[in-house]
Amino acid sequence: MLQRPVHLMFDIDGTLTESCAFDSECYEAAIAELVASPLVEDRNHYRDVSDEGILRQHLSECGITNQQALIAELKTSFVAKIGQRLKREPARAITGARRMLDYFGTMPHCTLSLATGGWLESAKLKLASAGLNVNDVPIASSNDHFKRTEIMRCAYNRAGVTEAQTVVYIGDGLWDKRACAELGWPFVLVGNKCEHRYRVDDYSDLDHFLFELKLAVNSMP
Repeated sequence: MLQRPVHLMFDIDGTLTESCAFDSECYEAAIAELVASPLVEDRNHYRDVSDEGILRQHLSECGITNQQALIAELKTSFVAKIGQRLKREPARAITGARRMLDYFGTMPHCTLSLATGGWLESAKLKLASAGLNVNDVPIASSNDHFKRTEIMRCAYNRAGVTEAQTVVYIGDGLWDKRACAELGWPFVLVGNKCEHRYRVDDYSDLDHFLFELKLAVNSMP
């Protein structure tokens, strides 16, 4: 059991759902239909790693200045592709994610939110497909802002986090780690996409996840 009130904020792709690979495929396919130049493969090339942020920078690098109508068209195409993909093969939850969310959803002095760099419409499709019941959990997305730190702040505000709570962000990417460093929030890594002191492979061992959370929380002054 955590010893202090906490707010747990989760990324989605690679953190709650095993969706990074097909999400990227659908995203790149939607862009390829309307923009000649492909995305840079290394997402760390982009200043703001979100659906909106990557697209804005990519269009600027392609010399496209009148972006809003094209962004809307690309988003519609991408969400449709995600929907079609999920009909063929449903998304899978990260191992143990359902049990973990149920556990923290009933824990005293603990609140939850979601902050994803993806667009809201595709995020909801993936969560529902993976069977994750988060309908009552506040969510912020690339619909709200293209900067990841601003998305996280938006989730924080929507969740009504109190001053007594320590916010811990749980994500799977280097951009998540960097955003937490900028905000001064503890971070727990899921998976092995980057190096980090506090990490888990998944949520199959809930006690281990709790242990890493405690270490991350206690690392803060």
